[in-house]
Amino acid sequence: GSMALFHRISTQTGVYEVRDGETLASIAARKDVYGDPLKWPVLYRMNLEALGRLAVENLPQRRLPGGERLRIVSPPEREKNLQRRPGLWVVNVLSATRQEHVFSTVARLAKSNYPVYVTTANVKGREWNRVRVGFFRDRAEAEAECRRIKNLLGIDNSWVDKANGMEHREFAGF
Repeated sequence: GSMALFHRISTQTGVYEVRDGETLASIAARKDVYGDPLKWPVLYRMNLEALGRLAVENLPQRRLPGGERLRIVSPPEREKNLQRRPGLWVVNVLSATRQEHVFSTVARLAKSNYPVYVTTANVKGREWNRVRVGFFRDRAEAEAECRRIKNLLGIDNSWVDKANGMEHREFAGF
C-alpha cells in the first residue's frame, strides 16, 4: 500500500526507512536500494552517525532498529559519482576467505572516511572477499593511499590493482 509507495519514492531521493528486523545486508540487497547484499559497507559508511556504534562482529547481519532513516545513494547521485571518479586504480586492502574477517577492516576504513567496498573474486577455485578502496586516477595516487592505509591499519599485505570496467561500474558510483 502507501508504505511501499513511500519506500519507492524515498529510495529515488536517497532516503530509506528501516523496517523491523532488517539488516545492512538485507537492505543493500533490495532491488530499490543497491540490489546486492555485498554493498552493505556503502550503507554503513553513509550512515556512521546512526550505525557507527554497532558492534562490528556480524555487522552486515545485525538487526537494525525499525524507523531509522538511512541515507542511500540515489540513482542520479550514483551517475554523478561515476563521472567524478573515472580512474580504475584501487587499493586491495585485504583479502579473506571468510566474510567475518573483513567486518572490522571495513568499519575502520569507513570511520576514517575511505570509500571502502567489498567484492568477491574466485582464485583457483576459492572464493575471496576483497576489501577495496577506490577509485584513483593513476597508480601513483593509489600507491600513496595504499601506504597511508597500511599505516592506519598496521597491516602489510595490501596492494594496488587496476580494476576492470565492470568493477568500476559496479562500485565507483558509491
